[in-house]
Amino acid sequence: MSAIFTRVKDKLASMPYYRANQYAQLLGIDENTLMAMHRGLNKFSADYQRVLKQTGFNADIAAKQSN
Repeated sequence: MSAIFTRVKDKLASMPYYRANQYAQLLGIDENTLMAMHRGLNKFSADYQRVLKQTGFNADIAAKQSN
C-alpha cells in the first residue's frame, strides 16, 4: 500500500498544482493532504515509523485483534 501511495505522490508532485488537485479530488485526497504530499512526507514518514517502533505498535497484530 505504501508503494502505491508513494507512486501516486510522485506522479501528483510532477504535475502543475491545479491539475494535481483535480486528480487528487477524483482519488478522494483532500487539499491539505495534497499540500503535504507536495511538501514531502519522507521526514514525516520516518518520524512516524520511529514513534510506532518506540511504542511497540504492530499493525498486523492490531488488525488480527480487531477481528
